[in-house]
Amino acid sequence: MGATLRVGIIRLSALGDCIVSAAFLPDFVQELKRAYTIHLTWFVDSRFSDILAHSPCIDSLEVITLKRQSLAQKFQLAKRLAKLPAFDILIDMQGLIKSALIGAFLRKRHFVGFGFGSAKELLSALFYTHRVQIAYEENILKRNALLLHKAKEILHIAKDSQPSLPDMLSHKALSFAHTPHALAPIAPKLQSRPYILCVLESSLPSKTYNPALFAKALALICEHLRSAQILLLTHKATHKATQILQSPALTPFRDSHAITPLSNLSLDSIKALIAQMDLIIGGDTGITHLAWALGRDSLTLYGNTPAQRFKLLGESNLTLSGSDNPTYDKNDFSINNIAPSEIAKCALTLLSQKHKEIVC
Repeated sequence: MGATLRVGIIRLSALGDCIVSAAFLPDFVQELKRAYTIHLTWFVDSRFSDILAHSPCIDSLEVITLKRQSLAQKFQLAKRLAKLPAFDILIDMQGLIKSALIGAFLRKRHFVGFGFGSAKELLSALFYTHRVQIAYEENILKRNALLLHKAKEILHIAKDSQPSLPDMLSHKALSFAHTPHALAPIAPKLQSRPYILCVLESSLPSKTYNPALFAKALALICEHLRSAQILLLTHKATHKATQILQSPALTPFRDSHAITPLSNLSLDSIKALIAQMDLIIGGDTGITHLAWALGRDSLTLYGNTPAQRFKLLGESNLTLSGSDNPTYDKNDFSINNIAPSEIAKCALTLLSQKHKEIVC
């Protein structure tokens, strides 16, 4: 092998998108290393960088702050980017003008991104030297896979046909790691399995299931479990957890089922927490994506976003949708059309596969 191949990936945001894109890294890096000595750099927004910190697949993380930056600060960022070593290949996995502009300031030989009919912001395609065409409405896993396959073609290491998604994602959990002490703040609160984590927040209220309905779903689940610990995860909206804790629907189960609120955890701790869970239930948000990436059973609830576009591959990763015609409208709360009984049914199906002894 000759000189080190420098590979750059741009995926600035959001949390779930960073997780889904990073899930492809273990097999992508493994294939590259069969032909090259590589150094992989990932460019990420400072708000989401901790989800990728400590990844064994990433050699260097370039953390970028764009929100609320002055013109002078943006100028300093451009200078910093221009000083980085040149990349042999740069991949924009985001398809936005801002991500393409980041790449424009970097020195590179090849710049790969989505084509004019494929990128979320079509003008981003002006900046790429190589473009892939795939419908924007296509499933996000297929979009990421095609982009990385194009990069392998450019590097002359692609197979005759694109590998299947299961093959490309077979080692996805290896892309994420946490510090040894990440679970320390949470471990004393973990009591009895199975652990069921309920994600009560998301980037938009319209992507979050109503707490009152969540409480009803949990009561139905508890009816069929001899024991379990239900963890209620919030960041700042702790009132959602309080509403569930105080719900009369859960009163009969307080002695047999521990119900524990968790709030304001670091992303490092969340990675450690998710790795311990038996089931994660939540909206179309980064934490449920992380459950999928770490190989944990999950149930994702959709409303104003299309399940078919964001659905993640896996027999242990189920989805429910409250809308037949999702429009991305932030005022569309159709996620709450999902019946608590449907959530309970899916949750018990997943739990019974590995915890038959406690399902009655």
